[in-house]
Amino acid sequence: PSSQCGCWEDSKHYPVGSEFWTDDTCSTKCRCPSAGGSLVCNSASCAPGKYCGVTNGVLDCFDLTFGNCVTWGDPHYHTFDKEVHHFMGICTYTLSKLCTNATSLPYFNIEAKNEHRYGNPTVSYIQKVMVDVYDHKITIVKNEPSRVLVDGIWTNLPVILANESLTVKQSGRYVILETEFHLIVSYDTDHTVDVKIATTYFNQTCGMCGNFNGIQHDDFMMPNKQLAQNSNQLGDSWMVEYEDPLCNTIVPTPPPPCPPETEELYSNNQFCGLLTSKDGPFKACHPVISPQHFFDSCIFDLCALGAGSLCKALEAYADTCQRAGVTLAWRNSTFCPIPCPANSHYNPCTSACPATCLDQSAPSDCNKPCTDACECDNGFVLSGHVCVPVSECGCFYNGKYYQVSFAMFNYPLNNVIGFLEIVYWKTVN
Repeated sequence: PSSQCGCWEDSKHYPVGSEFWTDDTCSTKCRCPSAGGSLVCNSASCAPGKYCGVTNGVLDCFDLTFGNCVTWGDPHYHTFDKEVHHFMGICTYTLSKLCTNATSLPYFNIEAKNEHRYGNPTVSYIQKVMVDVYDHKITIVKNEPSRVLVDGIWTNLPVILANESLTVKQSGRYVILETEFHLIVSYDTDHTVDVKIATTYFNQTCGMCGNFNGIQHDDFMMPNKQLAQNSNQLGDSWMVEYEDPLCNTIVPTPPPPCPPETEELYSNNQFCGLLTSKDGPFKACHPVISPQHFFDSCIFDLCALGAGSLCKALEAYADTCQRAGVTLAWRNSTFCPIPCPANSHYNPCTSACPATCLDQSAPSDCNKPCTDACECDNGFVLSGHVCVPVSECGCFYNGKYYQVSFAMFNYPLNNVIGFLEIVYWKTVN
């Protein structure tokens, strides 16, 4: 019928009701509204949670999906493509970065510095995580849950940079860096790092986390494009030499083989078997996240470090599950408890966006899965890593947050002057 003839534009025919994007950035969309009419074009963009891309030759907005790389323990690397490496080096290594000339994608580079702990030369743990993005270098450091280094200067959380395209906040037990292009780097300031990237970076990354192309075996790819023979060769190839050129002179001593009877003990449901038990506290997560790699890594850790490392091993799997939206209640007052500071209490499913002095309504606007952590008691909010009454909140000045107990020492002079200014302002107001 003539009513369905559609629109003609530049000798091209478009059916009635058809819509299409005119450019590869999804910034202009055209529609044929009626037969024999003209195309109507307007500025547009992809909705939140979608990205502009090409699938099966069609340019459109598609749902964002993500890849996760988890590094935990001593350390175990679970790549985007679900390969597993166990590597004990104590240098600085590239976890993941943009490795192609895809200039339409924002650049990022994530590195991790490892260290020996507990006087044990056979294992190593992550000591700090460095993220280069938006022309800033953010360093998240072990045992520093309330501040980070921004371009070498200690800065209290939260941090908001690059016209709000880059934020660093505390979320549960983690410090989380997020960017506008959906890169999320989480570090619990102890032993676990989680890197989450959108599928827009599919087959565009490299490092210990792999190239994110859905293929496991090529996650052993070294910078020279050759496949490593083992995890040690892979890790050494991704060492960042400028960070600490002498660190590779200390060769980690491999842990001794685990006696069969010890391995059997740690496999039972009193230890690592909790992860795989069909009746255990983690069973709800099994259909979402396979526990097998975490179980294997748990056995490895307990054989190297003893039963005292069990909680960290279970915690790594539980955190991965909760980030995937599976709520688990596996701790109690006697099993792997989390000690909470004054004016706070433990909650197995607290908001991942805690109320802070700068954003007291953050939990009500949060769209992230809950997490197990300490949360402030009623009437208290986070100021740094402590819970204080709202009346004792500090000040946000010149893009930085200052606690009431702010110490002026070791800060640049302009920060000290700024602090004195806001103290005066609070006094007279």
